[in-house]
Amino acid sequence: MMRPSFALPLVLTAFSPLAALRSQLPDTSVRVAVGFGVDTLGASHEIFVLWRSYLSSGPTCSQQSPLWASGERAQWPVVDLLCGYVYQGFSRFTVVHLAPAVGLDSTYVIRTLVAKVSDSGRDVQPLALYRVYATRERGRWVLANALPRLTSEWSHETIGRIRFVFPKTHRFVRARAAATSAFVDSLAAAFEMAPPPTIGYYFTDDLMQTLSAAGLEFFPLGADTVGGRSMDIDRLVFIGSSSHGEEYRHELAHVVLGPFLAPFNAAGLVREGLMTWTGGSAGLTFPELMPGLKGYLDAHPDVTLENILTDPPARTGTLDVGYDGIAVLCRMVYDAGGLPAIRELASAGRRSSEQRLRQPSWPYTTSEAPPSSACVPNPFSTSSSPFPPLTMRDNLSRNSPCWATNSGPRKRSRTAITSVGPLAANCGRITFPWRSQDRGTTALRSDSVTPFAVIRSSRLRTLA
Repeated sequence: MMRPSFALPLVLTAFSPLAALRSQLPDTSVRVAVGFGVDTLGASHEIFVLWRSYLSSGPTCSQQSPLWASGERAQWPVVDLLCGYVYQGFSRFTVVHLAPAVGLDSTYVIRTLVAKVSDSGRDVQPLALYRVYATRERGRWVLANALPRLTSEWSHETIGRIRFVFPKTHRFVRARAAATSAFVDSLAAAFEMAPPPTIGYYFTDDLMQTLSAAGLEFFPLGADTVGGRSMDIDRLVFIGSSSHGEEYRHELAHVVLGPFLAPFNAAGLVREGLMTWTGGSAGLTFPELMPGLKGYLDAHPDVTLENILTDPPARTGTLDVGYDGIAVLCRMVYDAGGLPAIRELASAGRRSSEQRLRQPSWPYTTSEAPPSSACVPNPFSTSSSPFPPLTMRDNLSRNSPCWATNSGPRKRSRTAITSVGPLAANCGRITFPWRSQDRGTTALRSDSVTPFAVIRSSRLRTLA
């Protein structure tokens, strides 16, 4: 899922909610209806007016609203945790439930259906069914999120910077969680970033169940129950996986590397490719994704990098050619020019024509020393782990206990980049940090690779 970057304006809390609301002209195209049996009298009437006013103001993820609880506004810069799902240009909202929340004092629950109505008026196409709450604050009603209320009785385990939140019925695998916590620090160090102070990590066996805990009771996710979503600015991740609940790292990579990408107008697939290279995807590590990508490229010899950037094939199971292919590109670019090259790739723009014409500003032959001599634990290096090390520093060995360390400068092949720019790379000698015996796969060896038909070949092979 593409994650937009937000620039949040300062909200002057000295304004009263109604005064601030009047400063935001309501969207007259928004229609907020009341469903059958919904009570709008007494306190319910005040709450309905509050909710209708908020929806009519045209809420977005880049706008803080004083109609929300002050504590939640202080905790989450994007206070409406469901804004990215439910406010997508739809104008028909129906309140289907408004009633006191069971077990919560001075709190009401509001359930709303957002849908599109066909031109004939006969067909209703729902986008989402979701819930928020209204609670009392300083003598007035304010809006509040479902997440802290619906997960208050879940298990909470804090390891390092991550607060793991999960149903009490789940058997928590502490070793996996500890490795995931180490991954956060290690990834931040490898990209020369300060790690996030805290991350809220919510997971269940099913992504829709996890999102329901955030208040999203229906959303068209498809049939696959495995996946994740992140809110980078709020430092929240939502995971659904019955087998990798404590170690779904793709979304964590979004949170950790969000500040790294913030200065750039990175293309969506470049952003996702970077997260797939560093954190894997669909519950699999980057090396585990490669056999599926190789099979696709062997079966589609005409595929080009531009095809993948402009019209990537739909995900099939764990194979996402867009994510996985650009992950390989990120690895290639890093091997050619290190972090400066990744920054160049991220700043290449969003249009393929723009990307193709940009010249790389980094040299073909570089010497670069990692910035820190401190050892950052490599979570993949333990003898009990079946995973190969995801070596962000190419001077590390398979069994290195560190992921980022200063071991002196390194040189790269002059043949690494031979085309007009990072996204149209004729990639040369790129060595993958795993061997054929890893995880029982024989599809890949530690050969060099060119995965796209920019040189009219999709085979994984060594280039001269």
